[in-house]
Amino acid sequence: MHKAFNSNRHKRADFWKRSAIHLAVVLLKDRQAMMGRLEEAEFNIYERVSGELLSRTIWKYSEAFGKTRGNAFWSQRALNHFLAGGSSKELRHEHVFPQNQLIEMMRELEDPDDSDIQQLFSKYAIGVVLLKDEDTLLAAAGRKLVSVEGGLLNPWLRYDLGTQRIIVVEHEGIPSWHAARLHEAKLFGVTIAEAYSSDSNERQPNNRSVKRVNDEGDKGKGPRRYYDGPFPTLDTKLRIVATSNPKRKGTAARARFDAYLRANPTTVREFLAAGGQRVDIRYDLHHNYIELDPDPRR
Repeated sequence: MHKAFNSNRHKRADFWKRSAIHLAVVLLKDRQAMMGRLEEAEFNIYERVSGELLSRTIWKYSEAFGKTRGNAFWSQRALNHFLAGGSSKELRHEHVFPQNQLIEMMRELEDPDDSDIQQLFSKYAIGVVLLKDEDTLLAAAGRKLVSVEGGLLNPWLRYDLGTQRIIVVEHEGIPSWHAARLHEAKLFGVTIAEAYSSDSNERQPNNRSVKRVNDEGDKGKGPRRYYDGPFPTLDTKLRIVATSNPKRKGTAARARFDAYLRANPTTVREFLAAGGQRVDIRYDLHHNYIELDPDPRR
């Protein structure tokens, strides 16, 4: 996994998330207790204060693994900007589901407990790293404070703006519920992130000149070459064509190839379970080391 997704992560991120969930429950239960005890004018003020505190629990949950670096969700353009050494001032931590709507959903719970809030937060308290102009694009479309039709079933639909879409980086660290809905919304994309795989030994890009690398960690051999179309479904049939390991000795790519060559997987799902990665499928398909049925290139 690329360092943008897993570096600088809080060592106790799970504790951080559980604390946010528990404090949200405490706030909601206190609100229910105060509803019959305060006059309308005072309760209206209480609602504003408690709403701000509930908003902080959402923020703390979404930032548990990192506000930018460490966060699992990056837009394609934000990650490309990061890899090119761009300023962090151009990055934004944006919530895929509007906070005000999530707070209303929390307040509608009759007897909230930690499991109720966990279910809501895991789906809707998700922060995404965007570029500043992508965040501005959402605001211009009137989608900063409201979701869209079908947003409860798929909060990512909010990033489909019709003529423009905010594409999200696909990688194995994204939770399955969100990965399925990103695929459904056609918002997953192939990005430069794969050109700087954590399995390679190259330096990370910055404002200076950068040597291009290939899938096997070789420096200075020109641009990467891999299949860059839609990723096949997990149930797509797969057959390994190569009878011996074609990857360069001493690389992680070669070790993974040995593992899935021995396993002899018959589907993409089995390939990934055997230790292969998505980047391996893209690279091996391009070089005809494997075959897929149906072949996404056709």
